Amino acid sequence: MEESKRIVCMIDVGSIKTDRHPMNPSTLSLIDYMRSGGKVPPIKVGKLLGGGFVIRDGRHRLLAHKMLGLTKIEARFSETPMIDR
Repeated sequence: MEESKRIVCMIDVGSIKTDRHPMNPSTLSLIDYMRSGGKVPPIKVGKLLGGGFVIRDGRHRLLAHKMLGLTKIEARFSETPMIDR
């Protein structure tokens, strides 16, 4: 079976479904780091069959982007969609 291709690109922050866990205080440090020009690695998301994405790794990076008012985030995902949850 052929392995699906991995994609890294900028996606809309609003297209990512997330959980409802509260913010971790370390997110504030991450926001300060990003404000000072620090770069963060791409988040990992699953591509949903019905459209959009679900967060797999990088919830605090996603939240930091949202809190900074950024509308795009670099994300890594498989070209093959996963089942909607």
